[in-house]
Amino acid sequence: MSDASGRSGNAHEERAASPLGDVQRASSRVRRGHSLALQEAAGNLLEKAYQRLQDHDDERAEEYVRRAAAIPWDEQEGSHPAVMDVHLVLFDEVAEAMQDSTQQDLRWLLAAREAIDHLDERPALELARALASLDQDYPVSRLEHRVLREIVGSRATADYDLTYGLTAASSTDEVVATIEPMLHALVAYSHAFHHAD
Repeated sequence: MSDASGRSGNAHEERAASPLGDVQRASSRVRRGHSLALQEAAGNLLEKAYQRLQDHDDERAEEYVRRAAAIPWDEQEGSHPAVMDVHLVLFDEVAEAMQDSTQQDLRWLLAAREAIDHLDERPALELARALASLDQDYPVSRLEHRVLREIVGSRATADYDLTYGLTAASSTDEVVATIEPMLHALVAYSHAFHHAD
């Protein structure tokens, strides 16, 4: 769509008509590919850390976490790949448990309550944040909503900084300190849910 001056109202059309349009699109694909490569590398390392934690091999788990934390900041996404990966995996773990349950089956919530009751403050906060986000993003029954809010209480809301206060200048130790609580929350929730009576 064009205005009276003949200018296009569509930025995509302008880029396509520009001699640099193809270059810009190719550059965007390269940046996306770079982001995906960083996320995949982080995900592979954190999967190994998760497995080591399940095997109670905390020393090896920390080695993998540190390697994931040493992956560079993702300028395209404006986040740290390992932090974003573990954040999404924790959310997905709870969301999948909810989706696999009927609205009368509260085991996915009872597992969250059990995990939070046994977790230290920071991992409990991360699990509560995942629950609060799920309550906002998914349709849950009134009963599920009530139980979920009882579990979350005043611990967390769905509105929080997804960079976790990290920047490109953050140290590996700072990234590790951000990843570990979410990883411990993931292990605790998975264990509570899959070993529920």
